[in-house]
Amino acid sequence: MLKNKTQQSGFTLIELMIVIGIVAILAAIAYPTYQNFIIRSHIESARGEMMDNIKMMEEFYTKNRTMCGKTETDGTCSAMPTPVASTAADTYKISIKPDKFNGGGGNSYIIASEPNNEAKFSENTKTNKQVYLLYYSNGSGFVKCTKAGFEAALNAASSPNAGDGCSIM
Repeated sequence: MLKNKTQQSGFTLIELMIVIGIVAILAAIAYPTYQNFIIRSHIESARGEMMDNIKMMEEFYTKNRTMCGKTETDGTCSAMPTPVASTAADTYKISIKPDKFNGGGGNSYIIASEPNNEAKFSENTKTNKQVYLLYYSNGSGFVKCTKAGFEAALNAASSPNAGDGCSIM
């Protein structure tokens, strides 16, 4: 006599709950890491744009023997060169300013990279960090700042890193 055996195939509720728990744990770890990666990629994109502007400023100096179109009569800057067109314009706004405190006289400049106010790095306000970047041509290199540190560093009379909230990259 033949017995009618039916085989069950599929997942039990316990197995399904274990898989859902594992996926939730992986998502809890991966999503913040992904957000930090996006923020760092925006910063590096702006830094790359700043490097293009450094190259442009060095070429400008080679041609004009001044960083800012300094006039021979009074030594003041007539005009800073226009920054290179930015591909990072959706997240950062890049500007070039004469460095009036550290070298000044047309031989020193600052490239500032400010987050574009319309750009949000994330919908989450905790992860919507805005990092400001500065480059000093007098040898201090790249500095990253908070907004308060950025404003203080631009107005610092002694050191490019005088603003609280700034650190050398």
